[in-house]
Amino acid sequence: MSYSDTLDRCKNGYLRGSRYICIMECVNPLDVERKIIQQFTQRFKVIAGREYFEGEESELLRLFFEIVMASKCGIIENNVEEDNVDIEEDNVDIEVEDDINDDYVNFINGRYVCTICNNDFKTEYLYINHRNKKIPCIEEYEVYLDEEIKTMENIIKEKDKCIDRKNEIKCSYCKIKYTRKYTLKNHVTNFCKQRKDYVNKLQQYYAELDRILQIKNK
Repeated sequence: MSYSDTLDRCKNGYLRGSRYICIMECVNPLDVERKIIQQFTQRFKVIAGREYFEGEESELLRLFFEIVMASKCGIIENNVEEDNVDIEEDNVDIEVEDDINDDYVNFINGRYVCTICNNDFKTEYLYINHRNKKIPCIEEYEVYLDEEIKTMENIIKEKDKCIDRKNEIKCSYCKIKYTRKYTLKNHVTNFCKQRKDYVNKLQQYYAELDRILQIKNK
């Protein structure tokens, strides 16, 4: 996921040898990314970090496409695994949450939610597998947040350069043109909604990273 309007993140932001089989625009990128990582982690082999997967290409593409299209239709919160729902799901005993001796799980709407990384799981078995991974999710989530913070900071820094650009007086965030540099600077610094969205996302990442560090230091 990237907030950049170019493919630079795809070209330079991943491990050497990575192969990209599909790039799509989406709505609510943070929610889409969370859902993709969650579903891919449950179905495919994680070969590095949290975002590098190995599996049947046609199945990878199908699931990726379904999640992205669900976001565009405004149904990202629905589970893309709906077509594989087990008929026994209606018989899930809500009290099984008491059987898990774990301070970092919530049982919400019939799903096990990891309160560390916010991924949710259909069954207790999948959640336990998640908690027993070789690399704890808190470590992977911390790395992910660090990467997203650096990416967001770089994007804001790069877009803010429009204030000092000589050849045109235009906001790099919302593309509005101005006749005076002072007016542009005032807009970017104080009023641009798109820039505020970027800054708010960055602050959310910082807050989430602070939460994770507090958990680790307990």
